[in-house]
Amino acid sequence: VFHQKMQLRQQQQFQQQQMMNLTGSMPNQQQLTPQPIQQQQQQIEDEKAIATPQNLLIPQHDNKFEWLQTKDLWRGARVQIDSFYPNTVTVTGSACIVANIEITPKNGVFYWEIYVEKISNRCWIGVLPGPISSISWKIGECPPGEGIGVENTYGMIYKGTSKLKSIGRAPKNRDHIRFKLDLKKNTLYGSLNDKEVNTIFYQGEDIPQIACVCIINSTGKGKFQLRDKEEDDEYQ
Repeated sequence: VFHQKMQLRQQQQFQQQQMMNLTGSMPNQQQLTPQPIQQQQQQIEDEKAIATPQNLLIPQHDNKFEWLQTKDLWRGARVQIDSFYPNTVTVTGSACIVANIEITPKNGVFYWEIYVEKISNRCWIGVLPGPISSISWKIGECPPGEGIGVENTYGMIYKGTSKLKSIGRAPKNRDHIRFKLDLKKNTLYGSLNDKEVNTIFYQGEDIPQIACVCIINSTGKGKFQLRDKEEDDEYQ
């Protein structure tokens, strides 16, 4: 009888242990099975994050408010950058003048001004797709096929060769054309002789995520100064 009781107790203990093993393993299985799906979802989210313009691995350019020697873009003109004030350029003929600036989402909201000492017969002032080393422009192209900016004949804003709207009038000597670029909002703001730069010149996802500050001179002689916010405040 004793042996029978012992056998029965061992069987009960064995059954209890099996039940504990089963109930203990079930939560583990529930935790493990979703992992591959979670990993796939996380991978998709990571890829999306990397693909957004704000997170592109764009090298940060050391921006300086000065004009660059880009002689390949000067072949149709005579260009002189002031040796004492490299933010000042004089140009006669057809040329693309490029600033030592590359604006990316890392710059946040970026401000600059073009002070027109002398307006040429025809010119365009704005941003071209960068980086600087890859700027593409054909002699005589004004406005350029790419980019967003102001053409001086009637003061029209262009996206590529398409007219968008007027800034009010044609720019003339001693005018201040101010710009503010917010790539996180895909918005280029601007103004003519107004220190409040809140008018939307253009808004859209095709704004270049590396934007280069440029002046394209088509005909005649022009003289332009490139200024930052602090310099603009000092001159006023």
